[in-house]
Amino acid sequence: MNLTLGNLFSHLSKRENEGYVFVKKEIIEKKLRTTVKITELGPQQFLRYRKQMITLLE
Repeated sequence: MNLTLGNLFSHLSKRENEGYVFVKKEIIEKKLRTTVKITELGPQQFLRYRKQMITLLE
C-alpha cells in the first residue's frame, strides 16, 4: 500500500472526528511524537466496516 504520511494523518484525523481513535501530539526532545489509540467505539466500527467490505467484494 502506497500511503504517504500526509494521507495517513488525513485518514486518522477523520477517524478521530468520528470518535474511533484518539490522537495525541507532543514534543519529546524537540521532536514531534504522535500517539494514536483506538477508542471503545473503534473496534466495533472497524468490524462493521470490515463486514461491509467483505459483502461488497463478494
